[in-house]
Amino acid sequence: MVLICSRNTLTLTLIPSNNSVAFVNAIEVVSIPDALLPDQAYAVNPSAPFSGLSDLALQTVYRLNMGGPLLTAETDPLGRT
Repeated sequence: MVLICSRNTLTLTLIPSNNSVAFVNAIEVVSIPDALLPDQAYAVNPSAPFSGLSDLALQTVYRLNMGGPLLTAETDPLGRT
């Protein structure tokens, strides 16, 4: 999911249901200028506009270990960068 924010802060609140257990696998936050991620570009062949780029995934630039063994891009069994 790409969330377009126009403020300087982002608040993420996780509220569990009563008598429940939850597991958060990953949360990724990337801050970039609006001009760096246009929503449309032109394909090379055939030359035609391609829209919806802001809905596509971005590359991971920082990892935060939430516990467990060290996991780097080189040792990640799922091939994440």
